[in-house]
Amino acid sequence: MKILLYIKSKIKIFSLLVFTLLIILGSCFSMNEGQELTKDETRKINLRDSSKTILESSKYIGDSLLNNYSGKVAFYVSKFDTAQCIKEKYSKSLLRTTIEGVKEIGTLLSTNKLDSVFILPPINRCEIGQSFYFSDTIFPRLETTSNCCHVEDLFILEDIDEDGVNEIGYYYSSCSSRYKSLYVYSLKNNIWQKVGHCVFDLNFSKPVLFNNFIRKTSKGSFEMLEVTDLSRDKYTSGKPLWLEYQF
Repeated sequence: MKILLYIKSKIKIFSLLVFTLLIILGSCFSMNEGQELTKDETRKINLRDSSKTILESSKYIGDSLLNNYSGKVAFYVSKFDTAQCIKEKYSKSLLRTTIEGVKEIGTLLSTNKLDSVFILPPINRCEIGQSFYFSDTIFPRLETTSNCCHVEDLFILEDIDEDGVNEIGYYYSSCSSRYKSLYVYSLKNNIWQKVGHCVFDLNFSKPVLFNNFIRKTSKGSFEMLEVTDLSRDKYTSGKPLWLEYQF
């Protein structure tokens, strides 16, 4: 009888020890899980707090990423943003990777004043892609449907229609496909209006010296060089073809 009581007491003590150990281990895991969740939530909160609209970040963008263009950035954003669309927000690290800086492109007007261009990501969720902005704020921005834009993709052409404002060319990249595009725009009623387009096939052409692919033929007329295998005509497929445009 004494032996049985002794065994029962030992079992009870062992059970208490196991129960206590389980409680301690459970509290340790809970503490670790709580700490991890707290860190993760803190990271998310910090990321959310650091993300701001383009307008809110205009001083940082202009002073740190562009050539002291904070005033121009704020002006353009205020001009082209709309209250009907949800504003996009970006962290500083993301802005640093998407904004390349300012590039001098030549003269848009028939003056000696040099113009430059810079790129901003979409201001709001109604915009599909990045946009080109000019150092001279009398010019409207050029919107695109691409998020792979580079400042060297925009270039100045001759004054094809001889209205005192040079036309501009734009090399459009779809980010992945070998089939790109060249566009020609003319400023009409304070809007960059598309007046010409051709396929730019990387299998046949290198994305350099874009001006060599566009030539003025007369007032309001120009040609664009296209070399691609997308042509349905077997006689022109893969061969240089000058496309004619008038406006």
